[in-house]
Amino acid sequence: MNEPLLLVGIVILICVLIHRWTEKLPVPSLLIFLGLGMLFGENGILRIPFDDYLMSEWICSIALVFIIYYGGFGINLKEAKKVIVPSVLLSTVGVVLTTVFVGLFVHWTLKLSLLEGMLIGAVISSTDAASVFSVLRAQKLSLKYSTDSMLEMESGSNDPFSYMLTVVFTALLLAQEVSIPLLLISQVVFGCLAGILMGKIGVYALHRLNTSLDQAETILVVATVLIAYAFPAVFGGNGYISVY
Repeated sequence: MNEPLLLVGIVILICVLIHRWTEKLPVPSLLIFLGLGMLFGENGILRIPFDDYLMSEWICSIALVFIIYYGGFGINLKEAKKVIVPSVLLSTVGVVLTTVFVGLFVHWTLKLSLLEGMLIGAVISSTDAASVFSVLRAQKLSLKYSTDSMLEMESGSNDPFSYMLTVVFTALLLAQEVSIPLLLISQVVFGCLAGILMGKIGVYALHRLNTSLDQAETILVVATVLIAYAFPAVFGGNGYISVY
């Protein structure tokens, strides 16, 4: 573990050091960090081999947990209430329409099957939360009609529908049976209820926390974030897909 830890530490240090410089560039800083990752990759200058897809999924999932939390934590609730309806429409109907349009375009231009085109559309249909937060907050943009709050809410809440569509089209391509109603209940209804419940419990615990440990509040927040993400996945069930 020493060499991977050393590499991770170096990458994080480089990202921190160049952050002030990237803020002055007229492009999202996320693009710079993606380029940095490509330099470290197999086809980059350092040519570091990496093909552990399971570990990649774990790392990305853990990062996504805190990216979404950071986005939700920084949203102005007063402003968010004004745009909750268009935000929900964009993160649901907007994702579906994007999937359909991209899927049809891929089907016609790349000559792939319709299901394969729809799968590609589903994968890229969600707005990247990290990019949106980076652009809006790093540049301190304040858009008219609370558009910035709407974009932040949409980008942080559209992943369930994108994930659901990806699961549906993957199951259809693999000749599996998929239950869309159960998928909706698991990914949307149960997920939202569990998130609200964990948020209420976390706030209640923070207000009544009585401990001599100075860092207890930070530890409690991290624990709440992890449980809020994992609880719906563990107890929501995966019974909406079965092999023929």
